[in-house]
Amino acid sequence: MLQQNASFEILQQIHNGETHMGEYLSLLFKDMPIAVCWKDLNSVHLGCNQVDADMCGLSHVDEMIGKTDFDVCRKEEDAIAVRTDDQMVISTGIPRFNDIRTYHHRDGQCSLMSVTKLPTYNRNKEITGVTGFFSITPLSKRSTKIGYLRIADFCRNDLKQCFQNGCNYFIVVNSQTINLTARQAECLTCLAMRKTIKQVASTLDCSTTTVEDHIDRLKSKLGVCTTSGLIDRFWSNPIRWF
Repeated sequence: MLQQNASFEILQQIHNGETHMGEYLSLLFKDMPIAVCWKDLNSVHLGCNQVDADMCGLSHVDEMIGKTDFDVCRKEEDAIAVRTDDQMVISTGIPRFNDIRTYHHRDGQCSLMSVTKLPTYNRNKEITGVTGFFSITPLSKRSTKIGYLRIADFCRNDLKQCFQNGCNYFIVVNSQTINLTARQAECLTCLAMRKTIKQVASTLDCSTTTVEDHIDRLKSKLGVCTTSGLIDRFWSNPIRWF
C-alpha cells in the first residue's frame, strides 16, 4: 500500500512537471528484474535504476548520470544502435514497444532483451528526451541467437519440424515487434506457400474454422485487412524465432 501511494504521488508530480517518468517506472518495477533508464534529447543519461546500473557494470545509479551509451555499451555498434533508436523516438514522438534483440553480457553469456522506449514530455507537452525499460531472458542452450524462418526451409523439411516446441516467434512491422503464437506462425507460413484454408487446416490438423480464427487474429496483429496483405507482410518481414 505504501508503494502504491508513493506511485500515485509520483504520477501527480509527473503531471505537474516536478519529476521524471523514469523515476515512476523505477518505483513501479522496484521488485522486478527490469532495467530502467532515462535520457535527455542528446541521449545523455539523466538517471537509471540499480538493475540498469548493474547491467552496465556500475556500482551505483549516480554513476550513470552524464554518461552516454558509448560510455557503457560493450561494443560501439551497440551504442550506435541504441542512440539511433533513441533519436527516432525523440524526433517522431512514436514509442517503440517490445523490440526483441540479443544482449551480450560482460561475461560473454547471451540473453534475449525486450526493449520498450517512450518519449518524455515537459508540462508544455514538448519532448524532452526518452525513457527506456528492458527485460532480460536467458536464451536456451540450444539457441544462441535470433533465427529467421524462410520459405526455403519448408521446401526442404516437413513444416512441423521447422516449428520447434518451446520457441518464440515474432515479426517486425514498422519497427514494432509483433509476437506470434507457434500456430499463427505456421498458419502464416502456409498462406505464404499459397495453400488454401482447407489445405492449411489439413496441414495443421485442425478445422477450417480454427484456421479462419488464426487468420483474423493475424490480420489484427499485423494491421492488414486481407489475406493477400498477410502474405505481403510475410515476404517483406520474415518470421523470426528465438
